[in-house]
Amino acid sequence: MPRFPILETERFELRQITQNDSLDVFQYFSLDEVTRFYDVESFRDIK
Repeated sequence: MPRFPILETERFELRQITQNDSLDVFQYFSLDEVTRFYDVESFRDIK
């Protein structure tokens, strides 16, 4: 499988998401003001 590319600038890094990002993803997607722009319900449980 090809390696996911990393795009990086002085102030920004775009990379493949990993299990280590779980808490950050949960924190964002548990906010109603974030998920209203997605077709998902706000996360209530990190599992």
